[in-house]
Amino acid sequence: GVVRKMLKQAKYQFISVTLKELITNAFATVKPEFEKQSKQDVVLIPIPLHTNRLKWRGFNQAQIIAKIVSQETDIPLLALLKRDKETQPQAQMSTKAQRKENIKNAFTLVSTKHTPTTVILVDDVFTSGATMNEAAKLLKQAGIKKVIGFTLLRGER
Repeated sequence: GVVRKMLKQAKYQFISVTLKELITNAFATVKPEFEKQSKQDVVLIPIPLHTNRLKWRGFNQAQIIAKIVSQETDIPLLALLKRDKETQPQAQMSTKAQRKENIKNAFTLVSTKHTPTTVILVDDVFTSGATMNEAAKLLKQAGIKKVIGFTLLRGER
């Protein structure tokens, strides 16, 4: 409950300092799993926000999470996804089907010189999996062999 409140405070009251503290403390428990991945051809990809949402909030919580994870593990960050479709917040969708439809075709790939073998998609909350699945589908179509999802919280369905 405390973590959920802190995350909501960070996202909707625009307090990114709270988010940084939360991530740094929470990440310590899973750091060994990331260190196993860091020896391979792996990159961190934060789930991007649409430019309008980014302007409104002032920061991308997934980007902050990914940056801290990168600093703690030396796994590089790669902005391989762009959010072209301005979607409603997934938290406002009440069913899995609505979430899936809302996020459908929201992302496009950004060109890069290197296509990694493994990607760790980073977001703040995993509820239905619609956002992660949509992003992972696009990355797999681009030839990425393994896509792993990492979030701070499991959301309520």
